[in-house]
Amino acid sequence: MVNDLIDWENVASAVESVGQSERRSLAGHVRTILEHFARLETSPAVARRAGWQDTVSRARADIQDLLQSSPSLRPTLETAVAEQLPRALKLAASALARHSETPCVPLDGLRYDVNQVVNDWFPQL
Repeated sequence: MVNDLIDWENVASAVESVGQSERRSLAGHVRTILEHFARLETSPAVARRAGWQDTVSRARADIQDLLQSSPSLRPTLETAVAEQLPRALKLAASALARHSETPCVPLDGLRYDVNQVVNDWFPQL
């Protein structure tokens, strides 16, 4: 019988591994967007803003691709935003410090939601 020849435990492990990889990818794209939102909102720099917006647009496209191929990831977006925000703010703070920039507003007060992450919203410039 064919079912007796299939290593179901290995198949289940492989499927779980793919799911974890997709969740990590989603989290990375969300973190990138949040970091660039924070940079846009806090950095006094003007010249790099278009590049940060381009990065956000690319990350949003990657998220849309992930959600299209794996719709089951959609419910995890809110958790990804909540988990990645502190990491993104830390990355933004490091980037500002490396460029000797003082944030225009405190980073620790910034909050973003899923709709802002996945839709065409950008922080006020």
